[in-house]
Amino acid sequence: MQFIDIAKLVENMKILKGKEIIVWGAGNMGKYINEVLPVKIKYYVDSDKDKEGKYIGNIPICNYKKLYDESIETVVVIIGTTVKRAFIEIRDILVGMGMAENKNFIDGYIFYELYLTSIDEEYDKSFRKFYWESRVEDLMEHNQKYTNELTIIRKVMESYKPQNLLEVGIGSGRFLHIYKKYGVHNVIGQDIADKGLKICKKNFPEYTFINTEIEDLQFEYDKFDVCIVNRVLSAIPKKTIGKVLDNICKISKVVMINEYSENEFSGNSSYWFLHEELIKRILDRDFFIKEEYELDYEGNMDTNGKTKAYVLEKQK
Repeated sequence: MQFIDIAKLVENMKILKGKEIIVWGAGNMGKYINEVLPVKIKYYVDSDKDKEGKYIGNIPICNYKKLYDESIETVVVIIGTTVKRAFIEIRDILVGMGMAENKNFIDGYIFYELYLTSIDEEYDKSFRKFYWESRVEDLMEHNQKYTNELTIIRKVMESYKPQNLLEVGIGSGRFLHIYKKYGVHNVIGQDIADKGLKICKKNFPEYTFINTEIEDLQFEYDKFDVCIVNRVLSAIPKKTIGKVLDNICKISKVVMINEYSENEFSGNSSYWFLHEELIKRILDRDFFIKEEYELDYEGNMDTNGKTKAYVLEKQK
């Protein structure tokens, strides 16, 4: 049974905050770090020249000498090896570059332990909960850059004038002020991160917030006039996405969905999953497309172009 040092994990997360991340080690441990790391890796470096020019997912592998071109104040290097001798050699090279341990570089073994924990089904939900708890404040700041989603939410409110609304994966509640402005009487927000739900409750005490998995929500058929699903389903494991869609479609008359697209995706991880043909799967549950919108994140996100949002209505 795998356990990890949560205090050390949180400490390392703080070191990574706001930095560009480089992983030294393009072997299995380096790959596992990519699967659980809550931030994007800029590139890998490796001492093995045969790995240069190759990729892990869409992340390039470079010669370690590329690090000499980096500003040590803007990057953190994660040492991704389980071999103690190799770790010492890498550490000595980084120190020779002027880097300091636990400031400019860290031991990646804690993330390897996190990976081992995440693949243990007994701890899978606990890991996902921990991950999204750790991202609440980061995502609050991150989402302030996007305004075109707000326009779509307002259009949905104007078109449907919902009185019963469900938002799944509500986070810290960045759409709640819109619901209140348009007079939505009954709003229920679902999430698995307590920190975000506490922020929601503090700012909008008149609404109801539930900490549970989406597939475990218990409401009657067509309970909600509108369900908002904004960049949430990619956080649902593949083994439960069918149950999640079943439940959303059962309890909702209208579903507004904006989801991560394939061109944003860099590989399955312990917290991010690509679900093929999501819209078709909702249509197969007796919905039809009412509206379709294009979203352009204008370089604020690695979308490589535009993504689409949809408003889907249940067949009568």
